[in-house]
Amino acid sequence: MSALRPYLLPLFAVLTLFPRLIHVPGLPPQVQLTELLFPLLLLVYGRAGWAAARRQPAVAGAVAAYCGVNLLAALLAEGDFPARTQGAVAEALGRGYLGVLAFLTAGYLTTYGDRRLRDWWTAGTAGVATLSIIAYGTVALGGPNVDYWVSSVKVYPYFGEVWRLRGPAAVYGMYFMLLLPGGILAAADRKWWALGPIILASLLTLGKEIVLLPIVGLLYVATRWRGKLVRRPALAGAAGLTVFLYLATHLIFVTPTGDVSGTAYTNDRTWWASDNLALAETNYLENKRAALLLTTRRPWTGYGPGQFSRWTEDLVAEGRYPANFGRFDPHSAWTGSLVETGVLGFLSLLLLVIVVGRAGAWRYAPVVGMILAGFLIVSVFKDVMNFRGLWVLVGWWVSGVGRRGRAGGDPPRASG
Repeated sequence: MSALRPYLLPLFAVLTLFPRLIHVPGLPPQVQLTELLFPLLLLVYGRAGWAAARRQPAVAGAVAAYCGVNLLAALLAEGDFPARTQGAVAEALGRGYLGVLAFLTAGYLTTYGDRRLRDWWTAGTAGVATLSIIAYGTVALGGPNVDYWVSSVKVYPYFGEVWRLRGPAAVYGMYFMLLLPGGILAAADRKWWALGPIILASLLTLGKEIVLLPIVGLLYVATRWRGKLVRRPALAGAAGLTVFLYLATHLIFVTPTGDVSGTAYTNDRTWWASDNLALAETNYLENKRAALLLTTRRPWTGYGPGQFSRWTEDLVAEGRYPANFGRFDPHSAWTGSLVETGVLGFLSLLLLVIVVGRAGAWRYAPVVGMILAGFLIVSVFKDVMNFRGLWVLVGWWVSGVGRRGRAGGDPPRASG
């Protein structure tokens, strides 16, 4: 077992690239590969993780508050108790395990450094990206679509019928975010052999998240270049692209006869219209409106983690939510926390972000900081808090371990 200790956490990072649920006889109906490995991580790194939590009491307190409010919201969720046990409570306990994962990561890094984690995460991401590209090419040539790594989308805004790459993820945007950490690490370490397939696979998702690539690139320039003549324009460019990403996510141009009208992409509420073109809201904006409406009815503890989609059915019956949307997740870490865990949950998430941001050492791990910045940007329109890799990054960020695996003091060279 001792020989495996340095490799278990890097293996966990690689397994985060495979988030689809699987069935294992004798275990709960559906689990992820990462969940199967977690008990071993807890056994091997538990003592180091506890020490890491004691070194960061503010972070430990913020994580405990966030997880505790989630559990409270689950226990107070409306409905019969068995349903809560299977739904909201299970979701809350899952978030608790992710909070523990962050400290296990920090404990691992202070013991073994970050070299193996960087190398394994980069190589694993490049390998999955390469397999995904092969899968895409196979389908394009008329071959089999193994495990449905590629999806045919009949109606896609602005593009019409397209093939989109989702790889081992459930949806395309999720796959992009799974590729992001390994891609940024590959760029920082100048591993061009890995960066090429990761970028190509990211582009083949055709997701709006692609805009993160130039945003993170500009952030990298801003952090590495001290001169104001370069740094300020780079930051301004990143901010401008972020605003564009938000606008393009929540609003869409449609035509009166376009295929997108009447689909789940848009609710057909228009902000501006002419004879041949209209600027309509997307489902992202409609879901935020629904989350705020539901929050006014149960403001303090919310409806329970993971329960938003169930309660939108009531809004459909009231005529206040599009019937053709089906059941959506909140598609926002922020409005999602507000509707599912109430004002207390929202404040606990805000506290967590602030405390973690202040606890990290930018000079040790600026590349990790940029990856986290990417997750923070998309948290406005994506449910990022259940990403296993995100919590590995949080642990890495607060550990104080830089490129050469050193904690504390100035390392010979900062990460990146």
